[in-house]
Amino acid sequence: MVSPRMSILKSALVNSPGALRAIRVAVGSRLVTDFVVASQQHGEQTLARDLIDKMPDLSVLILDRGFVNYAMFARIPASGSDRHFMCRGRKTLVSERLRILGRNDSLVEIAVSKTSRREDPTLPETIVVRLIRYSFPGFLPVTLVTSLLDPQRFPRGEIVELYHQRWEIETSYDEIKTHTLEREETIRSRSPELVSQEIHGLFIGYNLLRVMMARASVAAGVNPARMSFRNSLREVRDFFSFATDVAPGTLPALYRKLCKTLALLVLPQRRKRSYPRVVKIKMSNYKRKDF
Repeated sequence: MVSPRMSILKSALVNSPGALRAIRVAVGSRLVTDFVVASQQHGEQTLARDLIDKMPDLSVLILDRGFVNYAMFARIPASGSDRHFMCRGRKTLVSERLRILGRNDSLVEIAVSKTSRREDPTLPETIVVRLIRYSFPGFLPVTLVTSLLDPQRFPRGEIVELYHQRWEIETSYDEIKTHTLEREETIRSRSPELVSQEIHGLFIGYNLLRVMMARASVAAGVNPARMSFRNSLREVRDFFSFATDVAPGTLPALYRKLCKTLALLVLPQRRKRSYPRVVKIKMSNYKRKDF
């Protein structure tokens, strides 16, 4: 079984002069587990290295395609105990097959560039990864690269299912920018220190609400992703607005009532995509939908 401690790593621009952030989000709870903020003079690969060095043991990191870096892939398993990654491989991926594990599932060897090894002499010349190829109706074929090498411990089907949860980080962005900030996401501060402080405050508030939602999901007996973020946010905001006008002794009872209310805010099961991924007007590489 794949470890439940999974996270997604992605970078995004902050609406502040010269600010770039890389964020790591837990798949199950959508908690922001770590992030780093720096100027745009620092590339996303540099920011990612700071987050990867602080990865917890017994975890799987789902990397966005912008982080494909074989030197980075070599560092993740070597930096701790049972630290793994998965990422979509490039079309230009060059590898040497070592062993076939199953249909479209094999162990391969990939060379680490000489440039990366000159920068970090501790890197090996090659790394062994697992290459999984698959396709879904209406989607382009996908090639996954992962350090989850054992097919018995990490079944192919589970790896494919986990990889498609990488989009949970987009939901987290929506919750933070659209709902928490009400689309007023421009950073107000004008100095690097205050920008960092403002972003830290935003993520602390977001995580506190996510913790309450995770506890509510336990009471409701569902996955935390099934809890309504928008309605939970409204209930918590109403609680704080009301709490300022009541006697302090009544707050514990009000808090227990809030927790019971949050446990009722369960969303229906997410529907699976039933139509091919196409567009009405040909503005991208996707096939056009004809009516």
